[in-house]
Amino acid sequence: MSAGRSRSTPPSSPPAIATRPRRPRVRRPAHSTTPPPCSWDELDADDLLQGGPAVRVGANVAGGVLLDKALAYSAAGIEGDDDGDGIKNGDEDDDGDGVKNRDDPDRNGNGIPDASETTASITSLGGAPALLVGSTTQAVNLGAVGTGDAAYGLINRGSITASGLYSGFESRAVQLGVTGGQAVNVAGGVRNEGGVSSTAVDANATGLWIGSGVTAPAIVNTGAIQAVASGKQTQSATGILIGAGANVGSLTNTGNLVASFGGNQGSAVVIRDQSGTLTQLNNAGSIIGSLTPNTTDTNPVTGTVTAIDLSANTSGVTLRQYGIPAAAGSTAVDTDKDGVPDANEPAIVGAIKLGSGADTLNIENGVVNGDIDFGAGADRLNISGGAVVTGAIKNGDNLLDINIGKGTLNATQVGAVNISSLNVGAEGSLLVNLDPANDRAGGFNVSGNATLATGSTLGVRFSSLLDGPERFDIITAGSLNVGQINQSQLTDNSPYLYVVEAGVNQAANTVYVDARRRTAAEANLIPVEASAYDAVYAALGSNETVRNLFLSQTTRDGFIDAYEQMLPDHSGGPLMSLSAGVDAVTRALTGRNAVAAPGETSAWVQEINFYADKDKTDSYGFRSEGFGVAGGVEKGTGLGAVGISAAFTSSDIKDPESEAEEVLSANLLELGLYWRAQGQYWTTWARAAGGYASFSADRSLVASGVYLNNKSDWHGWTAAVAGGASYERNFGRLNIRPELYGEYFRLSEGARSESGGGDGFDLDIDSRDSHIFSAVAAMNIGYGFGRNGWIRPELRVGYRQNISVDAGETIARFASGGPDFILSPDAIEGGGPILGLRLNFGNELGMLSLTGDAELLEDYVRYSLLLRASFRF
Repeated sequence: MSAGRSRSTPPSSPPAIATRPRRPRVRRPAHSTTPPPCSWDELDADDLLQGGPAVRVGANVAGGVLLDKALAYSAAGIEGDDDGDGIKNGDEDDDGDGVKNRDDPDRNGNGIPDASETTASITSLGGAPALLVGSTTQAVNLGAVGTGDAAYGLINRGSITASGLYSGFESRAVQLGVTGGQAVNVAGGVRNEGGVSSTAVDANATGLWIGSGVTAPAIVNTGAIQAVASGKQTQSATGILIGAGANVGSLTNTGNLVASFGGNQGSAVVIRDQSGTLTQLNNAGSIIGSLTPNTTDTNPVTGTVTAIDLSANTSGVTLRQYGIPAAAGSTAVDTDKDGVPDANEPAIVGAIKLGSGADTLNIENGVVNGDIDFGAGADRLNISGGAVVTGAIKNGDNLLDINIGKGTLNATQVGAVNISSLNVGAEGSLLVNLDPANDRAGGFNVSGNATLATGSTLGVRFSSLLDGPERFDIITAGSLNVGQINQSQLTDNSPYLYVVEAGVNQAANTVYVDARRRTAAEANLIPVEASAYDAVYAALGSNETVRNLFLSQTTRDGFIDAYEQMLPDHSGGPLMSLSAGVDAVTRALTGRNAVAAPGETSAWVQEINFYADKDKTDSYGFRSEGFGVAGGVEKGTGLGAVGISAAFTSSDIKDPESEAEEVLSANLLELGLYWRAQGQYWTTWARAAGGYASFSADRSLVASGVYLNNKSDWHGWTAAVAGGASYERNFGRLNIRPELYGEYFRLSEGARSESGGGDGFDLDIDSRDSHIFSAVAAMNIGYGFGRNGWIRPELRVGYRQNISVDAGETIARFASGGPDFILSPDAIEGGGPILGLRLNFGNELGMLSLTGDAELLEDYVRYSLLLRASFRF
């Protein structure tokens, strides 16, 4: 029997094939496999009427069951050579009818034009399986579909989909055997080259279900089998379930097997054998289990993720994970140079549970990430080919041999496990877990021999924090053979936060590790980082996520990336950014613009855009972008013009050291008074102003699998005083104007408390005062074009000297408790050149100016663009 393409081999007796059952009258959107928003208990009995399976096989099928796909060549197409025999695909004669494939409309000779063939698809909505094989009245025998890769009684090359659709309806995509039914024999077993998918809400979902009385010698998956379930109870998603009383000897996976559960209390199991008959499991693909907690569920997360559950086996299991090398000449990325492309590296994610037999795990390639329980029996774990195994090792009877030839075992258990032998070869790595808070060390108690060859690598991980220097025994053996321990590699495989050294106590047959916290000097921390080091370390104990992040960093770069995000702004960014905006008023007064004559009134408005960048020195740097708008109105008097000014400045200040580039936003509204007077050649001016500032900050801790974010708002006030003079002479169209001015700006910020990031990250920060006092000397040289020189470009060359700069100490503490720490910024001292270009348009009645400036101080630069308009009325 086949779907998608018919076969010529007749069944031994007419197959019992159910027509598609009546479905509920409630329509399901074609694009979704999730239930509509209405609840099933709002529907009447007729709406919820359940039919049988989409396809039922209830009698013998000598030629097997094939769900086929349309014929297709590889990506090379008709001119390729898929079988590698040196003959192009189009020049082959697949069905032997004397017609080349390129000229044959039916190249497989099944009587159906190739263009009419499609891919088989079976879909069931509701509680019935999509495909059911079995009967309560007679045994069902499925003969082999063919030979070679077709030597299986059930082959799927299409898609089989089952969805429970509404809450509470269990879903099974493929079910072999029925409850209380007769035997089912599947010659060769089951082969899946297509897709099998099962989804359910508030119920169990199973991709492939093999029940009692079913014999299927092998399960082979080269495609995808997945089960997805969600709910608030203890439901389960199971990819492949072999029930008690079934008989399945082997399982080989080179495709994808997935089980995923959404909720807090359910379980995801990719492969579960309750029959105890599965003795060989091969994996060259991916076996992935996952659980996604429901953030709206108040119940604790107690759900489990299991990749392989063979705990019912008593005779012994051999589990092999291996890689499939790329074809010769492949250009696929292969980072570890093992011949297996990165995209094809095999993986097992989830726990592995074995039974009481003598089990062997041969992990030859890829990764295994999950706890491994060997149960009882004389078991063996072999790691080779550069494979990485991460998880807690459990063993019920102390009979476990571990051999790490080439690869890594990251044993995450926090207590020592009793085993029979341990060998770490010259290309092997062993990582163990230490728990200082509970005075426990992972690792192994070896009843027999333990060997660490010269060249092998040791490493440690920590599940809690050190209070002080401590020694941990990580291997104790009946006999111990240890080569030279590479301390450098040990450091590279241990948390950067700690200094770790290993040694051997030959008298006690133990390998030990001494660990202590790395000092700020050893970590090469700059002064502000060092001042917060003790406080940050103390805070790690109050947040498991933050603690684990720091304990997982084995390099300084990784450690510093996390550490920098723990500190608040402290480098003077608000001070320098707001002072740049206030400078818009200062620059408006320094220009040689006509002062209002006695009794006259004039006005001006100026806009400024600026960018500032401070380098990291003894404190962190910052990058600031912002704009400001300033304006003024003045009245001429006999002693000069007296005016009022208003200015608004807004800027965003970023910390370039932060992985998340957190943003501090600062806004300032300033009101001021000014005076200026002008003679034939000279201009002098003075101003004083006060302002109200508001701030908001968004600080984040971002790393792989970690995102914490907090926010804070606070206020402040400012004061500004400035004064200067200039002298201008004209030589025809040429003008020269030297100028000199000084300005003082003070910022007082209120205290603030961060919220949203949680314990161990949120800070309470005290109020902060800062100021900058600077002087500028510059020479402006211009040349007029047009009638009366109404177009006048000017070149500005000068020097700014910071006379006094204090960005203010930042005094903070973690809101969850702990000592204060003080971050003292590195002041922007000294001076640097100023370069600018100005273009003036206008005359004595009004003027429009466009100015660009660059201030180049050591470790600090500021660029600004100003647009100014002035006019009389």
